[in-house]
Amino acid sequence: MLATQELMADAVHHSDPDLSFQASRAAVELDNLLNDEQTDLTVVRDLATALVRSVSEGGTGSEGRRMLMDPSEANVFSQAFASTGSRSVLTLQELVDSVRWVAEALSKASSDGTSGIRALRDFCLALSRSARAQFAASLEEDRPGHPYRR
Repeated sequence: MLATQELMADAVHHSDPDLSFQASRAAVELDNLLNDEQTDLTVVRDLATALVRSVSEGGTGSEGRRMLMDPSEANVFSQAFASTGSRSVLTLQELVDSVRWVAEALSKASSDGTSGIRALRDFCLALSRSARAQFAASLEEDRPGHPYRR
């Protein structure tokens, strides 16, 4: 039970402001790699691990059915893919496969192919923006409305 909780703590979550920060830091590391600056890609590897865990953990929906991904997380990832236009994602299974593909590419990132690194950097930026927007929207939902407005 404790090991499962530790794994879940490392997984990304749409309502976590750290996802936006971690994705933007990963984009900075990838940009440093493109500019031939010294970087150890620690945040990139951590983001890759978190992405893998977020799609492999799943959850339990209504009637005890297993979900591939939390719907809000699916929204965050699909917005990131849509804004980069790098991969066509039409189904939830394609989304999960695409997130796994990105995670694998992030974990293998090196200075070999600059076009692939650029695409990963762009995805990390899009993920950061999408996660930040989702987080801001979740805060807005939690705020009580004005008593004189409907």
